[in-house]
Amino acid sequence: VEVSLPKKSVNKPTPDNKIEIVTPIGNITLPSDFLKDKDVSDTDVVSLIISKVDPSTLNAAARRDVGNRPIIHLEVKEKGTHRAWNNPDTVVRIAIPYKPTAKELANPGSIVIQYLDTAGRVIPLPSGMYDAATGTVRFEVKQFSTYTVAVVDKTFADIAAYAWAKPSIEALAAR
Repeated sequence: VEVSLPKKSVNKPTPDNKIEIVTPIGNITLPSDFLKDKDVSDTDVVSLIISKVDPSTLNAAARRDVGNRPIIHLEVKEKGTHRAWNNPDTVVRIAIPYKPTAKELANPGSIVIQYLDTAGRVIPLPSGMYDAATGTVRFEVKQFSTYTVAVVDKTFADIAAYAWAKPSIEALAAR
């Protein structure tokens, strides 16, 4: 899905204003200063793209980790050309629709988001978490790239006596 926006709507100095893009693939919420540090003065339109990724394009290890869960790719296009976007001072919120299995619902803290880098490595993203109320996995990014929903089960033998803390410890370890 490609959404074109006037450049003025994404390089305003007022980050409190938000732009929300809702698609079947996922929702993107970005601040109005999304491109504040970028020179977009010679273009009137900036496009945001969210697309599904074919799992067969991943290396074997990544395919094994991802399974049949959603994989999305986020990108920016200016003047018809794709370009990288990353900004450590700007947070973009993403929500991917996801229906967990019964086993995953028993331990929702194990549902995470992973970043797939250009070398094919899978890197956990600490902000990812399943939101049962919306049926999405929500996360925050400071760069556009490829992201996937994953399930990571982590546990420790020495936390059995701390049932009250066990889910939180395991969720933290999964990230």
